[in-house]
Order: sequence, then C-alpha cells, then structure tokens
Amino acid sequence: MAFGWKNSLLLLSSLELLLISNGLSGQEAGQYRYDDMINVKADDLYTFPQFVVESSEQTTAGYYLFEILTYLAIIDHFGNPLFYKKIPEGAKNFESQPDGSYSYYANSSSGFLVMNENFQITDTFTKVNDGGINSHEFNILENGNYIVLGYDRRVVDMSQYVEGGKVYATVAGMVFQELDPGKNLLFEWNSWDHISFMDSDPYMVDLTTQAIDYIHPNSIVLDSDGNFLLTSRHLSEVTKIDRVTGEIVWRMGGVKNEFDFVNDTMGFSAPHSAIRLPNGNIALFDNGNGHEPKHSRGVEYEIHEVEKTALLIRECKESPETYSEIMGSIASLPGNHLVVGWGKNSEDGFISEFDEEGQMITKISISSEENFAKSYKISYMDKFQFFIVPDEDTLDFGYVETGDSSVLIVELVNQGTDPATLFALTDQSEQFGIVNSLPVQIEGGGNYQISLRYKPTGIGDIISPVYLNFRLDLTIDEEHMVACRLMLQGSSPLVSTTGKNAYGTGIDVCPNPFHDRVTVANTQDIEVIIIWSITGERMFQMGNTGQEQIVLDQNLLNPGFYIFEFRYRDGIQEYVKMVKGG
Repeated sequence: MAFGWKNSLLLLSSLELLLISNGLSGQEAGQYRYDDMINVKADDLYTFPQFVVESSEQTTAGYYLFEILTYLAIIDHFGNPLFYKKIPEGAKNFESQPDGSYSYYANSSSGFLVMNENFQITDTFTKVNDGGINSHEFNILENGNYIVLGYDRRVVDMSQYVEGGKVYATVAGMVFQELDPGKNLLFEWNSWDHISFMDSDPYMVDLTTQAIDYIHPNSIVLDSDGNFLLTSRHLSEVTKIDRVTGEIVWRMGGVKNEFDFVNDTMGFSAPHSAIRLPNGNIALFDNGNGHEPKHSRGVEYEIHEVEKTALLIRECKESPETYSEIMGSIASLPGNHLVVGWGKNSEDGFISEFDEEGQMITKISISSEENFAKSYKISYMDKFQFFIVPDEDTLDFGYVETGDSSVLIVELVNQGTDPATLFALTDQSEQFGIVNSLPVQIEGGGNYQISLRYKPTGIGDIISPVYLNFRLDLTIDEEHMVACRLMLQGSSPLVSTTGKNAYGTGIDVCPNPFHDRVTVANTQDIEVIIIWSITGERMFQMGNTGQEQIVLDQNLLNPGFYIFEFRYRDGIQEYVKMVKGG
C-alpha cells in the first residue's frame, strides 16, 4: 500500500475566508471553518519507547531501522516513528534490503522472514543445510542472490588440545552460503575447513567448557571487489574470503592477525559489522571487551592490503566513554558520516552520528530510565517508500495572524489493496492539527480528503514535522502502525490590519484596500520593501535609499490579500496586511 497526495489551501480568519484554487464553492468551503483540531503528542500515543534527539545543523536526514524490546521500528532523524510492529515473541536484525524489501529474524519461527514494501511476509528462511539458521545476518544482494549464515556443531575431544578440556565438548563452527533467487546453492564456506578453534580469542572463549562457540560470526557482507568480509566476535577478527575459491585472502585482528595497526595501539576486540566505506576504508564497531579499561567505539581504518597495514583514520566515541558489552553496529551515511548503534550499554545512548572528523553531531537516546537490552543492529536508509508524499519538501500555510488559522486540504489516495485507518496526527509544536473526525478508514484504491490546520500560538516562523499515523488493520493488530511525515511551515508576524505600523513608529500605508497604487509614508528608516502573497510567494521587492515617501505601482497584482514587509536598517521587520480590490 502507498498513498498519493493532492493539496490546496484555505485561509481561515475571524474576518474572512479566502479560497485559493481548490475548485470548491464558497458554501462547500465553509465546512472547513472549524474551531477545534486534533493534535496528539507522540509520547501520549505510542506504547513503545520514545526517543530524545540532540541534533545539529549537520544531522543527516534519513531513517533508522532496528528492533527494540518486542518491536520492529523505523524512526526518522527527528526520533519519530514511521513504522512499528509488535512482535510478542521478539525479533532481531530488522533491516532494509536493496530490492526494497525488509527482513528480520523471528524468534517464534527461528528463522528470517522477508517482507515486501507493504510489510507483508513473502518468504521464510529457517535452515542452512540440516542445521538452523544463524540470527546475526541475512542479506539480499543487488542481483537477487541471498547470503545466509548457519551453524556446524561437532563433538570434539578438547582434552587432546587444552588442559581441562571436555572429552565430549560440543564445538560450534559456522557456515555461510550464497543462494540464487531460486534458493539454489552457488557457494558455501565452512569455518572448519579454514579456521581452527584454537584461533579463538582467549578473552572471549573458554576452551574448557562443555559448549564452545569458537567463531561467533555476526556479519558477512560483500567487499567492493566482490569478495566477502566476515566479522567474527569470538575471533576478534575481520576475515576476507575469496568468493570463488573460498580461500582466506587475509585476517585482520585476533590471534592470527596479519596487519600492523598504525596510530592504534589497542586494535579492536569482539567486533561487529565490518563494512567497506565508499572511500575504500573499512569501518567496524569495536565492542572493546578486551580493552583495559573496557570501552566501545566505532573505528575507521585505511587498509593497505599488500603492505598489510591498518591506519586508524577516525575514532567515534561517546563522551564520557561508554561500554557496550554485547551487540552494536556501524553504518555509512552520506557525506562520509558514520552512525553507531551502541547495542547494550550502561549509558542512555542508542544511536550516534559522527562527522568525518569523528565528532558526534547527533545523539538519539531512549527516553527511559530503564537500562534494557537494546538493538542488535542499526541500519540506515535515505528514503522511506511506504507512502508517497507531496512533491514539495515543505507545505506552506503562509502568513497567519495569531488568533486566526489556515487549513491545508490534502487528498490521501490509497494506492494499495489493503485498507488503512488514519487514527492520529502527532505534532510536538502544538500548532498544527487535523480537523477531521478520527479514526477514518481508507479502503484499498480509495481516497479521502483531510484538512490540516495551522493555528499559531505566538509570533514568528515555524517549520515542524507532523505525522499522519495509520493502522493497517485496526481489528486484527492494534500495534502495527505506519506513518507519513509532512514538513509544515507557517508564519505569524506582527501584522497591522489598519495600515498603521504595528509598533507605532509612524509608518503609514494607504489606501487599504487599494487598487493600483499604494503610498507608504515615513519610510526614511526603511531599507527594503517586500510584498508577499498570502501563500508566501514573493511578488515584489525594492530598496530604499532614504526617501520619506514611496509610491508603489502594483497594477499587475491580482485581487486578494497581501503582506507588505518593511525591513529597517536596524534589523527590525514589520508587516502590514493589505487587500487589493477587484
């Protein structure tokens, strides 16, 4: 399901009702003169955790996917949800895929489920050979192939290898496969053929226990040259594997490290999510279980594969430093930024964005004092395609005086086959709302007009994200929500309706209403005059070199309402509402 949009604008005022190119008669338009509007704060609506965002002008716009508690979720960079679905039995590793689908590991089925762009389940993966699938990674490649992780558990007499080893120890190796779109096997790699359990990081693995997880893979991705990059927590290693022969190209980190680390005396410990960045470097999340003192960070290395050197380029840390004992991830953002998901840590950090210098520019925290297991992985996408929003980046209500309001009519078109129920609009600014009675169900293929209202509570400009919240089936699953975000803009200047300057400093604009000419007196301190349409379009602008009276010839303006803006040399801006007659 997706939604299309059409929009038109109404200005509601205590004095007049202005209808602009909406194709409605005045009588029909009158139905939008409402005194009340529906506006709900997000923290009064949602049942899953809320987020606090500390952002900057450098914050990257986009969307983050993750699982948290028993929810799958997509939030934007404002910290507001665009999608969530409750999974009572729990889930892991909710991600978007290159073909527009989504995937997550469902505890209930012990496998990965694939959902289409409408969040409908289309496929299931539960087995790798005769064993279960590993919950840490599932990838759909751009060519439609699949990458799946699995286990290969074997009984080993560990007393032959280590003092105190168990005679019948169960040792878990790993296997990963590449499958074609028909799930036919193209490639298989087994750790038992290439990496010994004796290579495990002694800080992470006790080889004397009954059950031994000696490699513990948590990510497998394609490198830029088409080979594989494997990240293994219990090896403390990133391994490059030839996609054709299966041979190991190199090993970085851990007991069998082949690289010299430059500018980094620690290296990394128990890592997650190694990726190749667009600049050719490798980034990963360093949990730091073996560091002293323990601390976690994101790191970027410039890799020289022939010389086998890893030069530390960027280190991404919280201040003060935090420690994530388990989980965690790193992902690439536009502009050479990085986003770190902090996994389970002792602080409140959940997601942090870092610039190219390693400076934190955005922090998204959980609005809760409870410290609980957080997300296994954070992934990023620059577009959320479930809804089609208006072409304009921002929908502008124009100038509205405090005490008045304006209404933007938006037509929702359900382009899918399933019904969707609009049940709330959320806006933290408390200046925008919806005047329709809710809930409203829009059938598949149907449409519905909603009326968004701007009612300024003070003087000044405002640009605010608002969210239309939908349930896909109110009767079946009350905790399956999708939303679309609109950026709404309005301005409430200090405006005179009498033609006199609102500050009482002497300016006089007349006549009002006017026909072709407007005379502005006492203009010697005015530097610039601008005429705006009521929708915010600049219609006219001129400078003033000190004249005390100016005559404006505006015979080309259409009849209607206009805002005359006067900018003084000392920085003050003043406004007068003017009416041009027919």
